[in-house]
Amino acid sequence: MIFYTKNGINLGIACYLPNNLDDLNNNLYPCIGLRSQDASVEANFGRKKFKYL
Repeated sequence: MIFYTKNGINLGIACYLPNNLDDLNNNLYPCIGLRSQDASVEANFGRKKFKYL
């Protein structure tokens, strides 16, 4: 499952992933777009406990 949060508020589920990612025909690549040069992003890909779950 991929979901988004903004300032600790859950913005909802973006999509569900299959249980076995080996079944995907294409690779998945994270991508983040920002409007401002002063913006910052913290991404958690599972190494730390999720703070807002």
